[in-house]
Amino acid sequence: MVWKSSVEIGYGAAVREYNNYYPVYCTYDYFPEGTGDDEASAENVLK
Repeated sequence: MVWKSSVEIGYGAAVREYNNYYPVYCTYDYFPEGTGDDEASAENVLK
């Protein structure tokens, strides 16, 4: 998947790229050190 290549760049960039392709998935499961904004938005989508 595309987001894996972005992990080398950094969690923040990878989370944002991942959200662009899969906005409905909860990204904090894959990026535990991601930014709070990305985690919060992902949780809100699932709710």
